[in-house]
Amino acid sequence: MKTQLMRSFALLGYVLLIMNEAASGQQEESHWSFRPLRDVTIPHLVSAWPENPIDSFILEKLKDAQLQPAERATADQLTNRLYLDMLGILPTSAALTDDISDTSWSQLVDQVLASPYYGERWGRHWLDLARYADSNGFEFDFVRPFAWRYRDYVISSFNSDLPYDQFVKEQLAGDEINPSSLQSWVATGFCRNGPTVGNQALDKNRYEELHDVITATTEVFLGLTVGCARCHDHKFDPISQKDYYSMLAIFHTSQKRDQFIGTTEQRQLYDELRKKKKDLEQRVRSATAEPQAGVWELQQGILTQASMVNNTRVWFGDKTWTSYTLEVEFQRNRVTQQPFSFDAGIYVSVLASDYGNGYTLQLGASDGREHALHFEIDNSRHSLTPRVSGQLENNRWYRLRIEVGEGDDKIWLDDQLIFQFDDARHPSGGIALGNWSTSTQWRNLRVTNREGALLLDGFPSLEKMSRPANTDGFDVEAVKQQIEQIDDQIAQLPLAQAITDSSSEAKPTNIHIRGEYNNPGEKVEPAVPASVSNIVVEFPEAAKESRTTGRRSILANWIAHKDNPLTARVMVNRIWQFHFGRGLVETSSNFGLLGFEPSHPALLDWLATEFIRSGWRVKHIHRLILESATYRQSSQRTDSHASDPDAILLSRFPMRRHDAEVIRDRILQASGSINLQMGGPGIHPYINEEIIGSGTTRKWPQVNRETSEHWRRSIYIFTRRSVPFPLLEGFDAPVTTSSCSRRITTTVPTQALQLLNSRFTNDQSLEMARRLVREHGENRQSLIKQAYLRVLGRLPNADEIRLGLEFLIEAEKLHGSEDSGKLLFSIQDLCHVLINLNEFVFMR
Repeated sequence: MKTQLMRSFALLGYVLLIMNEAASGQQEESHWSFRPLRDVTIPHLVSAWPENPIDSFILEKLKDAQLQPAERATADQLTNRLYLDMLGILPTSAALTDDISDTSWSQLVDQVLASPYYGERWGRHWLDLARYADSNGFEFDFVRPFAWRYRDYVISSFNSDLPYDQFVKEQLAGDEINPSSLQSWVATGFCRNGPTVGNQALDKNRYEELHDVITATTEVFLGLTVGCARCHDHKFDPISQKDYYSMLAIFHTSQKRDQFIGTTEQRQLYDELRKKKKDLEQRVRSATAEPQAGVWELQQGILTQASMVNNTRVWFGDKTWTSYTLEVEFQRNRVTQQPFSFDAGIYVSVLASDYGNGYTLQLGASDGREHALHFEIDNSRHSLTPRVSGQLENNRWYRLRIEVGEGDDKIWLDDQLIFQFDDARHPSGGIALGNWSTSTQWRNLRVTNREGALLLDGFPSLEKMSRPANTDGFDVEAVKQQIEQIDDQIAQLPLAQAITDSSSEAKPTNIHIRGEYNNPGEKVEPAVPASVSNIVVEFPEAAKESRTTGRRSILANWIAHKDNPLTARVMVNRIWQFHFGRGLVETSSNFGLLGFEPSHPALLDWLATEFIRSGWRVKHIHRLILESATYRQSSQRTDSHASDPDAILLSRFPMRRHDAEVIRDRILQASGSINLQMGGPGIHPYINEEIIGSGTTRKWPQVNRETSEHWRRSIYIFTRRSVPFPLLEGFDAPVTTSSCSRRITTTVPTQALQLLNSRFTNDQSLEMARRLVREHGENRQSLIKQAYLRVLGRLPNADEIRLGLEFLIEAEKLHGSEDSGKLLFSIQDLCHVLINLNEFVFMR
């Protein structure tokens, strides 16, 4: 705490210093990160510790601080660390050894770098940066059915060690670089990964999305916060508002495109599926536009809409009624779990001549969050008053009272006046009840005229109620499922969620005064921020025969140029951060004046230079780090580390908690359930129904029992912005609305509760116990050893075996006196306990 406080004060002082410099016109434009990469001399130290140049830079700083590096970690710690860091899963028991020589360690490093699971682990880091998701976000959160191809592109790129400069170029301008390649189009999904506000044709929404692209591009590739200059010149960095809009000019002509690149036969199938989907959608619209009879039951005075069909209605009363008071109680039992209709709710129409004409009260609109009042004519609703907020709970009786027909019409819900209106377009009529995508019950109906005379006391018989005809054998929900199946088929075709330019003629771009999209100022031309690079960049007009403006290619080439001072520094710093939990520059997406100074500036420049020299090979930097003595240190903290409590100087290996995906994958691996199938559309594991129902859209399929299909690695879990996966969210998986440069690690009670109480951990503990008993019999000591090996990647010591045996004895007592099942459930308890150990969730 003391260290954190001191660092906070230091940062505050630094911010104040920068602000003072900016205010006095002394803002530094030759900031360290804007200077060219320098040739660095590797420190020469008299020590046997260094294994490669990285260690020499680290040791020099340690000696300056009068520190010594920690001892080397044990063989099993190193092996587990390497596999979890690089692959996100433990090694098999065959890979564990009592000793690791430098030669065998290098061979082990080569093995993990060649593993296909490397791309899954390190691709996840990039997806955080790229704000990847499988849905649009915001209120409706529509699915992006083939966004997963970008995820697979990233995994493949890491596995193939695609040169980073090419990786950058493809993501910004793949459609221009190689327009005949599906993968090049898929790569441009980087520019489409951000949340979609709504109709892109609206200027306001389009500029929000362009802002997201500019912000992500400059933060991820350059470590610059150019997005801060949208409304005014950057307060700290030498980036003007003109620089921002010059960057916007590069992307201004771009548009979203779902690009198809396939054979003639595939194109024919694609066209057929799209036509079939369009026809089915039209059938659904037609079927749900008119009221339906649905299935109604009347028993003991309770009227029930027994099945959930869209827009069900029933009408009763007298068309000549001109004024009356309706009193009734209702409860909503449930809401459909099919793709959710925003109009779902309960309907009560008064002064209604039939099902589709009258004053219609809509209760529980917007997923049960508000109520609305409409004038309805021929099934077309027109708002009478603004909507009011109000929750509707399932399985709770509400009292409804409506007074109509005297020019001062009032509606109460549970004695609260929610609407008051005066409208004479419907002078008379009875009552219509109904609902949309819900099942509802009604009771205690009472209708009186204004003099108090009883018109109805209870519901008339079903025979006396008027109902519209059902659509002939048409099941709306079944057709919606057919549409989803077609979407799945389309997603398997060679389609890319991409961007490209609408033409070769660039749209004119103006500065937006105060950032307001409808307040244009000076016209600007495309350019890159000149203050951060000495490279001359020109944006000539595209040739008339060109398909695009070519501006994104020019930008990508500038970013990926070997003389750009930022790109290589930023990327090697990210690689370092993901290995050690903290970058050499702690603010890994901010290399500007408000960012942290590098802890080892010479090492940062040496790594960046080495990165470029290697041909921009990420695996080369991995190998340098992994084979260093720095990486192979123990994480054990001793008194000698007191002056480096957070291991910023790397006096030991920094112990840190695993990412959420690694925790889930390790549980699946330990139980033997993990499905290592790679690629393809995302999976939908079990989520509690109450959590699904808490969102504004109910678009997560209800899973009653998980199977192997749901036990794939966590990177393949469908990323729906409105329904974060609870286990991953609980362990700090980032939100996907913006680029995440570094995950925040929290320690909160809900994490322990998830590992203790979730259905997933309990089920997987039982799966593990079954496998252990099936493979190793009933020898308690052997079972304890194998449980430790599966969960923790090591064998237990003598004390742990003794405690494990004592635990099993007590657990078997708790599970009853019968022999059947006692051992299995006791081993399940042991596995469950091991999953909850700190050693399981932390990397040493």
